[in-house]
Amino acid sequence: MPQCPHQALQIVDGKVVWNAAVCEQCDTCLKRCPQHATPMAQSMSVDEVLSHVRKAVLFIEGITVSGGEATTQLPFVVALFTAIKTIRNCAISPVWWTVTAC
Repeated sequence: MPQCPHQALQIVDGKVVWNAAVCEQCDTCLKRCPQHATPMAQSMSVDEVLSHVRKAVLFIEGITVSGGEATTQLPFVVALFTAIKTIRNCAISPVWWTVTAC
């Protein structure tokens, strides 16, 4: 897409596809989109999220689920935090939906 100065966006099968490897987080896509939608948003499975967590586990002190109304995705959040507890010594904090001590 010509709107992205870093060629991080493409149209594939009528959908915008974001390439994280070349994206510079300049937010040009957000500024150019009439709805200010981000092509960087993506759906992930619990395993996909865990893959990202495992890569950064030494640098993570906690995980918070937010954005919109997280409780509308309650089965996913429960499955995610159940899985996160299996990584090192993570524990669920009494603070709303926060995993601490990773």
